[in-house]
Amino acid sequence: MRALLVVLGFLGGAAIEVFNTFTRKWTVERMHGAGSVGWIMGALLFRLLGTSVLLLLAFRADPLAGVAALLGYMVSRWVMVWWIHRRVTENNKS
Repeated sequence: MRALLVVLGFLGGAAIEVFNTFTRKWTVERMHGAGSVGWIMGALLFRLLGTSVLLLLAFRADPLAGVAALLGYMVSRWVMVWWIHRRVTENNKS
């Protein structure tokens, strides 16, 4: 059971970071006009709430699952940064 919680924690952390990356992209695309502050703050709070709930539930289930969720979050973040960097540099070359 503990191994399952650890795997689920890692996958949950990775999934929440992929979701966060795409919502950040969505927010940046809408950063114009007078009403953009509300969208930015709303999206920020939504991402913060999602990440906090995931980490809270993972650490409550098992400390090792919480660490795995945090590790999944960090690994996914670096993969997403690398992926976006690659896309941007490929688009600039062509």
